[in-house]
Amino acid sequence: MIDLQVENRLGRPTTAPDWLVKWNGRLYATTGMAERCCPAFLAATTDELLLSGPSGEFRFPIRAIRKLGRGGINPWFFGSIRVHHAIADYPRSLQFRPTYARVADVLRELSIQGYPVARQP
Repeated sequence: MIDLQVENRLGRPTTAPDWLVKWNGRLYATTGMAERCCPAFLAATTDELLLSGPSGEFRFPIRAIRKLGRGGINPWFFGSIRVHHAIADYPRSLQFRPTYARVADVLRELSIQGYPVARQP
């Protein structure tokens, strides 16, 4: 297994359990016509995925994730991961763009951890 653990550069402690994998990047949350972008991190255990940044913390139990896949044309031409989920209170479109890792590597690692990952082109 590739060690993809990186420190949380946000300088904020998290109440998270012991994460198996964690990446820094940017979170894109679309609500209606407005899109918010901010520094964030993506972390995963075998039970839960966490997207966290200054605009909020989004926790996804594995059963609430329909699939993880490559993001849309934005942000920056398919360079992100989109979370397709079943949580009504969260923004419909949540995308994470990793800073120090390739999208394909992140998706591969999440697939190994048991997350439903869409087949990549």
